[in-house]
Amino acid sequence: MNALPLTPTQSKLLCDTIARIIEAGDDTIRADTPRSSLPEWDSIKHMEIILELENVFGVRFTSSEWIHSHEIADLATAIHSHLSNG
Repeated sequence: MNALPLTPTQSKLLCDTIARIIEAGDDTIRADTPRSSLPEWDSIKHMEIILELENVFGVRFTSSEWIHSHEIADLATAIHSHLSNG
């Protein structure tokens, strides 16, 4: 699962958070799961995911980051960037 720029623990937390928000099974969401394969991940759920990830990781996404985060890897990159700078 650690194909993301995060630690294994952070990657698991990211995937688990997304799974919880879209009400998917724990083993459904992995680092390489494409968003397009998750019909539950609509625009409303996307905002819920963004807000929850901000809380969980203690970061604040820019509007460009949340608009352009189409995949789990995009979110991981943004989180990594904030954690590395802060």
